[in-house]
Amino acid sequence: MTNYTPTIGLEIHAELNTKSKMFCGCKNDPFNSEANSNTCPACLGLPGAMPVINQQAVESVIKVGKAVGGEIAKTTKWDRKNYNYPDLPKGYQISQYDLPLVKGGHLEIFKSQISTSNQIPNLNFQTSKNQELRTKIRITRIHLEEDTGKLLHPTGSNYSLIDYNRSGVPLMELVTEPDTTNGQEASEFAKKFQQLLRHLEVADADMEKGMMRVEVNISLSEIKNSDTSEVAGRLLRGERGEKLGTKVEIKNLNSFKSVEKAIDFEINRQTELLEKGEKIIQETRGWDDNKEVTFSQRVKETENDYRYFLEPDLPPLSFSQDYIDSITIDKLPDNITAELVENYGLKEDDAKILTLNKQKLKLFEESRKEVKAKESELASFIINKSPKTKEEIIEHFMSRENLLKHEDLVVIVNKIVQENQEIVEKIKNGKIEAKQALVGLVMRETQGKASGEIVKSIIEKIIK
Repeated sequence: MTNYTPTIGLEIHAELNTKSKMFCGCKNDPFNSEANSNTCPACLGLPGAMPVINQQAVESVIKVGKAVGGEIAKTTKWDRKNYNYPDLPKGYQISQYDLPLVKGGHLEIFKSQISTSNQIPNLNFQTSKNQELRTKIRITRIHLEEDTGKLLHPTGSNYSLIDYNRSGVPLMELVTEPDTTNGQEASEFAKKFQQLLRHLEVADADMEKGMMRVEVNISLSEIKNSDTSEVAGRLLRGERGEKLGTKVEIKNLNSFKSVEKAIDFEINRQTELLEKGEKIIQETRGWDDNKEVTFSQRVKETENDYRYFLEPDLPPLSFSQDYIDSITIDKLPDNITAELVENYGLKEDDAKILTLNKQKLKLFEESRKEVKAKESELASFIINKSPKTKEEIIEHFMSRENLLKHEDLVVIVNKIVQENQEIVEKIKNGKIEAKQALVGLVMRETQGKASGEIVKSIIEKIIK
């Protein structure tokens, strides 16, 4: 019996949230401005207009490269990718061909050991529904280019409109190695990448607006003369067949659900064709969200079709190690999540929610030392009740513990401070034990109806 395993590679395009476009000074705002209002001779491709590199865009890609553990290029260059389409006014796109800004790296996702009978009909094996393991999806490269204009097709008309506000917007492209084996894993990777871009604050990555778009390259390879349990193991390990099949590309998937469904549909489609003895055509296909099917768009271009050559109007870029080191990134989401789980005993799901919401995470960190509650309780309250301020959180837990309201406590602390100027002077002179003495006086005055940490915080604000 012949079985088939999928080989799936992803290409993810994300528009960067710089103030200006990639190679000109036009405002980077393709969604909120009047059509064709953010354009100039450079992004319209008019003769004689010269491009200028956007440094912020370059640094944004370097940040992403560092975050995924990639190798930052010491030297890179720009290339022209030539093709004709109405949304490409120059007749070419400025991109990076063989010297990308970033090489290598990876993102880690959960690789679900689900039954693959949904993706590959002629495989039939089961594993525990929730059984999963972590796996690294390797990244081939991340490069920088410019986006195209946007074609608009008015309903019922026989013409199209073009908005060039998007033309020239900085566009980062990430290409993965073929390490995913089904739609769920590909969708999980895309989600992880979106979360990273937002955490680094280099892109909004709103898929509904087309700010992040996913393209999939998929083929099936044969595994001959193997029983299904062996095939199952090879599939879960990401192993391929002896000979790779013909590659099909699915373009412009604009939701995580469409990424998952398009891949799984295409695996089934190709499997059925191969079982009938038919050939897979190398082509570009689209995805119909309503019908939930892929459809043929055009025969797939090769690299030679694009006639890449060196961009003559832009110099190569060279970076010193000092410059690369000067571009820093915050603590990464996975590390934050791990610390919340290990240090504070949070559930992993709650830790992930806090990690992905900087405002909630900040509230957690600010109020953690000022409330009498387990960190897990505090996290649950912040996640489920969505308080806006630290004071609101403190008020909630104080009322629960029958403690004084914050504003009443401030009045008492002010009174104690005014009555004990001798102790205040000792605090100002650096005597730490004096501060604790003042806290003790407040606690006596309130008959224990106050949090020592909150009292200390109020004292520190009053005595500066």
